[in-house]
Amino acid sequence: MIINNLIKENLLQKIDNISFKQIEGRFTIALSFLNSAKIDLKKKNKDNIVIYNNIYNSIRIMGETFLLLNGYRALVKNHHKTVIEAMRKIMNIKDMDFLFDRLDRMRKNRNKLDYDIDSFDISRETLKNMLLDADVLAKKIKDFIEKSSPQEKLI
Repeated sequence: MIINNLIKENLLQKIDNISFKQIEGRFTIALSFLNSAKIDLKKKNKDNIVIYNNIYNSIRIMGETFLLLNGYRALVKNHHKTVIEAMRKIMNIKDMDFLFDRLDRMRKNRNKLDYDIDSFDISRETLKNMLLDADVLAKKIKDFIEKSSPQEKLI
C-alpha cells in the first residue's frame, strides 16, 4: 500500500491522540486562507501571486488536516507532495483523481513561484478555477471530519 511506503520512506508518520479541537482549528485556518483569496480575487488591483499563495496554503492546510484526521502527519522531506499523494490514497475516490492531478500541478507551479519567480505567471481565470477546486476539497474534507465525529459539528 502506498501509505505504508510513505511511512517506510520517512515521508509520513502515524500519530495518535489528535483531538477534534486540533482538527477544527487547522480546518478553520485553511478556510481563512480560502476566504481571503475569494475576497482578494474580487479586487481588481490585488496581486495574483498573493491570491495564488492563499489558495495554495488553504489547500495544503486542508490536506494536513485530512491527514491528521486519519492519524498521519507528513514529515519535512517532500512535505507538500506527500500531503497530496497521501490524501489521494486515503480518500480513494476515483471521481476525485482529476482534482488531485490539478492540486499536484498547483504544487509544481508553487515551486516555480519559490525558485523561479520570473517565469511565474497566473491568470485570474486560473485562480478562479483553483478556488473552485479548493471549495470542492473543503466540502469533501468537512464531510469526512463530520462523519468521523458525528457528535461534533464544524462552524
